Amino acid sequence: SYRSSFLGIDVLGLETVGDLPPLRNVISYLRNHFYDLSIHASEQIDEQGLRDALNLEPNALSHLTRAAKNDELLSQVADKGIFVEICTTSNYLVLPAVIQKHGYHPLQDFAQFKSGKGNRLQLCLGSDDPTSFGNTIQDEYQEANKLGLTTQRINEAAKQRLDSLYNP
Repeated sequence: SYRSSFLGIDVLGLETVGDLPPLRNVISYLRNHFYDLSIHASEQIDEQGLRDALNLEPNALSHLTRAAKNDELLSQVADKGIFVEICTTSNYLVLPAVIQKHGYHPLQDFAQFKSGKGNRLQLCLGSDDPTSFGNTIQDEYQEANKLGLTTQRINEAAKQRLDSLYNP
């Protein structure tokens, strides 16, 4: 009965190891009522966060910064056509050590990534928490352009993401 008012759910919060598997039954129940599932993953914890998120069959994932070097997991994301929402400002402010460890923002790797089957990551941009960070989606576009992601590619993925929400 909520389908006319809501499109989906976004699972987020302070990620901890093992926090997603206990939510499986609740998320399965919600999936019966809402088409879309987006999960924040591998922002605070390593690749296990992404593995746990993939087991819940999301339509979209946010961040993935701590899984940026795991080609096997990124291939699963690309091959399943799962959208990846990148929030550069949030990553710079919340995860400076991770960005510093890479020496650059992982978006640069994400933009070039192709799975063994030739599929690219479907990259979208998000502002994550503009009230806290003082950023806009325009700021995110500008930063993504600096990091090598073209406005055309961002817009194409955004259109596909919107189409997936309104035409499931």
